[in-house]
Amino acid sequence: MAGWERVTLLGADFLLMREGGVSFLHSMGERDYREHLERERLRKALGLSCLVKARQVHGDMVLEAGGIKGEGEADGLLLSLQDREMGIAVLTADCLPLLMAAPQHLLLLHVGWRGLARGIVHKGIEMMKGLYSDVENFKIYFGPYIKRCCYRVGWDMIGELRRSLPPEVVEAGMKRDWRGLSFSLGDAISKILELEGMGFSLKDSGFCTCCSGLFPSYRREGEGTPRMINLAWREIW
Repeated sequence: MAGWERVTLLGADFLLMREGGVSFLHSMGERDYREHLERERLRKALGLSCLVKARQVHGDMVLEAGGIKGEGEADGLLLSLQDREMGIAVLTADCLPLLMAAPQHLLLLHVGWRGLARGIVHKGIEMMKGLYSDVENFKIYFGPYIKRCCYRVGWDMIGELRRSLPPEVVEAGMKRDWRGLSFSLGDAISKILELEGMGFSLKDSGFCTCCSGLFPSYRREGEGTPRMINLAWREIW
């Protein structure tokens, strides 16, 4: 968890990455941030003017946070420097929260295997490459997500990934051993970033949502699992 630290807000623990004026916050424990009241309390505690969260559908849509009216449908949010008093958030309970920090923008993605298959990572990279000619020095962060140790999968899922992703990406994520087949979202996304000439400054929190017991995990808890919030913003100078 190099670079991340535990902090306490509103009587609860959070995991925080703060670097270069960018903050990336992850809730710990069992508070459910699907509830608007919990998100609003957190927004006020952080002094943000607005907290934007889209309705997540495991798709490939990325929206500009400043243009969302109400709650749009997307699995990616782009925040411009001009909206620096705003925060952008995705909710997870095993999926991977991915943050790209560029000089004038923050891009936050919610990546599960379905979103990965449908191209959410490629869509986000495409958007950033449309804004910047030089992407080698972007800062990229992986918040807590289910790691390979706990993510046992079936061949049907691998088949879907193979139909839509480069073979080297799928191979990077999958592994077979005596226990069966497992998959690493982080390794697969890292391979995509590598192929796109990005990811040289990638930091991973190191936490598995499932076996750490510190975060909500759909794989561990099943139906009714709370959702953790992964919130990114630029510090107000």
